[in-house]
Amino acid sequence: MNNDTTHQFSLPAGINLFAAGDFQDAYIPELLQQMLRAYSNDDTKYVWKKVFPEVAVKKPKGKIANLGMQAMSIYETRKGWKGGANKIEFGVKLEDERSLQEHALYTDIYKSDIDNADAPIDAQRDKMFILKWSYDLSKEYACLSAIFDTNTITNHTSLTNANRFDAPLSDPIAILYTQAKLLKDTCWSRPTTIVMTLDSLIAMVNNAQVISRFKFTTSPTVPNLIELMKNVLGVEIIVTEAQKYIGDNDGLEGTLQYLVSSSVFMFYNEAPWIYTKGFGKTFTRNGGTKVLAAAYPITEQMKEGLDSLVVVMDEYDMHIVDQKCARLITTTVWYIAS
Repeated sequence: MNNDTTHQFSLPAGINLFAAGDFQDAYIPELLQQMLRAYSNDDTKYVWKKVFPEVAVKKPKGKIANLGMQAMSIYETRKGWKGGANKIEFGVKLEDERSLQEHALYTDIYKSDIDNADAPIDAQRDKMFILKWSYDLSKEYACLSAIFDTNTITNHTSLTNANRFDAPLSDPIAILYTQAKLLKDTCWSRPTTIVMTLDSLIAMVNNAQVISRFKFTTSPTVPNLIELMKNVLGVEIIVTEAQKYIGDNDGLEGTLQYLVSSSVFMFYNEAPWIYTKGFGKTFTRNGGTKVLAAAYPITEQMKEGLDSLVVVMDEYDMHIVDQKCARLITTTVWYIAS
């Protein structure tokens, strides 16, 4: 077994990392083929890869250059017969810096897990499957905590009681139009995506102005409204309802808490490339997230009944690159659905 030197994840003494086969999302582990009660968020609705698309970099630290609006300036290109080309100067500001941070989670695999599995590799994959749920949720939580925080997002507005989406005379579509125009005035581009909390969307479904605008005879279904909004606003609509779990010591009993509520976040992002304009990027290197297994030394196996452990790790920086490319609307609903 070879040590993995790509990451400096701290393991107990005497443990070496080794690849435990390809981890595939399509794989259904033995544990989940049995009768199982498990609660999880729908990771297909996670927004962090949209808001902070991954961009590969070679070094853990680096400057982020700002060319401003210079590429949108109009210059005189005509030149006289046999004359020289017109010279222009570009200024570059190195006003920000990215710095990758190591992240990792691990869990133990006991000999009893191995004994109860159809094959030893199944026990590893069972734990990998569940561990990655938790790891992906941590990224989603970091994203949502940032984009729905008025202390983080520079351009934000709070709706008055009369303008909230569940107010009798409010016009949510007009409000979204206005905010999209304000974003264009600062970013020179209309938003590509709008992230809405579930309670905001439900309020729009029952809003009289929305029903009238789209000529419904009754409240539309959520999917119908989303499709109409996509066409009218010209953006992708994403609804987030992620929750986090507050558990007791063994993690089996606890309460659920919504990560965010009563807000709308709109932003502009171009294709995930290091030089493109956009609100945010996740700078990462070394192939992104890794899922590995590690063997415990014989002494530990005999003493604790341990066999091995599985690790999910990464090295990244979820970074806000340009605040001008985003707007946050808060208090969109007076009554927050639970």
